[in-house]
Amino acid sequence: MSARGRGGQMLIEMAEKGQRAHRPGVANGPLPTLSALDIEPMRSSRWQALARGQALVEFALVAPILMAVFLGFGECAFLFGAQHGYQSEADVVAQWAAINGPGNASWDRIWSDEAARTGCDGRPVVTYPDGNASPGSRILVKLDCHYSARLTSNVWPGGLTVSVESEAVVPGATSPPASPSPSPSP
Repeated sequence: MSARGRGGQMLIEMAEKGQRAHRPGVANGPLPTLSALDIEPMRSSRWQALARGQALVEFALVAPILMAVFLGFGECAFLFGAQHGYQSEADVVAQWAAINGPGNASWDRIWSDEAARTGCDGRPVVTYPDGNASPGSRILVKLDCHYSARLTSNVWPGGLTVSVESEAVVPGATSPPASPSPSPSP
């Protein structure tokens, strides 16, 4: 090992221990720089090549994670949009069933038109939570729709089932007659 290399090694060891070099002119000052000690730094082209390689490795590690996050956000946006459409279909079908009653030809046309508009492939299930279809009672429509993933179809190859429901009131309820308000006495 040359004297110059050994001196550089000694300086590194001294810096690790927190000691200062005992040379004239630097004993009380800051630690000497590499150029003041006549030690050559690493060549810049090699440094750049190492930095480029490091950046490439870091990018290769981070890129798949970032892609998964961005694709997940995009898929959630499509899923929420589809769920909104399915909910709209359930609302329309529930209102139609409350006014006209389910189970006739116009009912089949309405829900099939809405299914074509939203892409929901499930048949609506109609129930009456109050037990009957009398005026003023509630009607509940539930839909189970199949959502096919658009961006991440390899993650969910079979798709997802999205369930929505809507409630409406059968019209024609008669409210009790309002009692006349008493007039103020003089």
